[in-house]
Amino acid sequence: MAPASLWPGGTGHGGKGGRATAFSFMITGISLAGSLERLNFHSRLSASQLRKDLFTSIINKAVERIDAEGAESANGVTAAVSVGRIRMTVAWILKDKGRHVVSVLSGTPVTEAIGHLEKNRIGAVVIVDEQHRVLGILSERDIVRILATRGVGALSEPVSQHMTHPVSTCSEHHSIDWVMNEMTNHRFRHIPIIDDGRLAGIVSIGDVVKLKLALAESEAAQMRQYFAAG
Repeated sequence: MAPASLWPGGTGHGGKGGRATAFSFMITGISLAGSLERLNFHSRLSASQLRKDLFTSIINKAVERIDAEGAESANGVTAAVSVGRIRMTVAWILKDKGRHVVSVLSGTPVTEAIGHLEKNRIGAVVIVDEQHRVLGILSERDIVRILATRGVGALSEPVSQHMTHPVSTCSEHHSIDWVMNEMTNHRFRHIPIIDDGRLAGIVSIGDVVKLKLALAESEAAQMRQYFAAG
């Protein structure tokens, strides 16, 4: 006796149910063939593309882990790292270098200010009043300008006559990116730090570069540690 159709209510291979069964098998076969073809297509992806996708996945996971783990120390500077960007303030520079600033009063002769630059091996001296409020700044560039425009005789004059003023200042809460932009846009290398209206420190382009390098080294160390841990 011929078996009935595999579908419920079927009447055998020779009836309408049989044709429906054959048609269903055909559709199933076509669908299966399409799935196999898609699988075959994906299997033909180049090894380099697969490695690229794998590397991208690893990097993304590493960044997520760095964000979760928080802070890492590098060259004495604690680097707070976050995904996509790094938020650091002037306070981190002060923490590393301290708040000592070489400053002089406005009546100080230029020659004496030059002596402070040479003795402390710095590029600028801040001019302040008796209350330690910032009046101006005298840098190596100012000294070159004095010699070029006024001659050696001007070196005996008070710094108040040759200092750069007004001075761009910042607080310890300003971001390092802001400081970098300010130095770049106005073409100077030192910014006095003000706290409650008085001189509280100074940040130089060298301080900014040192911090940025420490942050880069910290990120690289975290990446190496992550890959080493598997």
